[in-house]
Amino acid sequence: LLLKQSFNAPDAASIASIDHQVLNENAYIQIALLGENFCSSAQTAFVLALKNSTQFLITNGVGSLIYLLGKFSISITNTLIGYLLITKIPSLKEVIDDPIPILAIIFLQSMMMATIFMNVYDSVSLTIMQCLWADVDICN
Repeated sequence: LLLKQSFNAPDAASIASIDHQVLNENAYIQIALLGENFCSSAQTAFVLALKNSTQFLITNGVGSLIYLLGKFSISITNTLIGYLLITKIPSLKEVIDDPIPILAIIFLQSMMMATIFMNVYDSVSLTIMQCLWADVDICN
């Protein structure tokens, strides 16, 4: 009852909508760095992100832009290569009447593979940032 009175609906909704995937990923990074259990690692990661929130926000913003550009540039480049192969190789040109369905499949498969590749990039950049700020906190 006291908890309901202290929070109005938008505040409770915003607290409930904390991105658990980011918290889990940060906690797992801290587990790898410090060798502690999940709960203390999650707390350490949360405090680390709060203390350096501006740097995390800027790096995540730039990282999201690179993530998006990387996914689309990989997908578009592969689709362009597929188009050039379909239109320039005579044996393919004779067999394929309409290259658009094949190019759509190439684009979708490239997007899936680029997503996997860029997720690795995203995890590595987050890990490097956590290592940096953990080192700054430990060594001053």
